[in-house]
Amino acid sequence: MSDSHGHCDAFLPIIGILCVDIAQPLQNLHGNEVHSYLAASYVKYLETAGAKVIPIWLQRHKFDIRIQGEVFPPPKKIFPFFGAQFHPERVMFEHMGPQDHCHHCISCFKLNQYFARFFVDQCSKSDNRFANYDDELRHSIYNFPSIYTAPLKLHWQHCFLFKADVDYKSN
Repeated sequence: MSDSHGHCDAFLPIIGILCVDIAQPLQNLHGNEVHSYLAASYVKYLETAGAKVIPIWLQRHKFDIRIQGEVFPPPKKIFPFFGAQFHPERVMFEHMGPQDHCHHCISCFKLNQYFARFFVDQCSKSDNRFANYDDELRHSIYNFPSIYTAPLKLHWQHCFLFKADVDYKSN
């Protein structure tokens, strides 16, 4: 069965998320071994809306990845731009204990799921695709290590970590 855009129901858009310079607490823990990170809550947020995620690293000179959307678009690329003055992913995936001031109620969950679904639906309209499934798997976020960071009392419970010279998995 397909929707009004002619996409198969099984189609999952691939969204790139721009990694962030390593946070000081993570660098204190891992030293110069880690160059950038990505809060896993962004990944989970998009996956709950039906997307697949690939990382986009800082300071890349060449950008030729076939994705349908980006959380933070790089310069010189034309994509629809969506923004929020809050972190919708935090409500669903970052539970920081007594000091947490997020509203973790069911109505907030539903609202944030609506935002995620809208964004992913818009991304699914793009015709960008990987050449084949193996290439798609090679770029998956799950080829990279992640750590549970809640015990460190950071702003995130789970992070993906990337070395300075990281690259996508070889075929």
